[in-house]
Amino acid sequence: QAHRWRRATRGAPDDVRRRVRLVGALSDTQLAAELLVHRRVFVAPLFNNTGIATKIVTALSHGIPVVTTPGGCRGLGLADERGGGALLVARDADEFAAHAARLLTDDAAWRRYSAAGRAHVENALSKGALQHVVRDAVAKDARGAAERVAPEVARAPAVV
Repeated sequence: QAHRWRRATRGAPDDVRRRVRLVGALSDTQLAAELLVHRRVFVAPLFNNTGIATKIVTALSHGIPVVTTPGGCRGLGLADERGGGALLVARDADEFAAHAARLLTDDAAWRRYSAAGRAHVENALSKGALQHVVRDAVAKDARGAAERVAPEVARAPAVV
């Protein structure tokens, strides 16, 4: 069965335009509303990005398995550079094609990556996960401050 590819981008070569429907540059909200609702795979070949690729997080949070580059993994808190089981990482066009084809045709693999991606977002990238990290950091800093003050209190002369 042929699958219709869509590409969210500004411009593309003419040969791509014949095979792929271009939808233009999209905000994260537009991406979620227009492209993630009925899609099976999110392909994100990111090479020169910095920070977190929020569109990847959006796709994962919607249960859409992702195929990306090592650069697309940057900032996602994955267990390893191979995606940690939450997404698939491709280093060249052949790997992209193989990973995408697998997710399009292998329902069991699709379900595993869909569930793992959602779980990763919930456990590592959600508001609740961030609150937990901040709480732990503040508590650790508070314990450290108390330990730094305690020895000085112990050496202070007694007041009679």
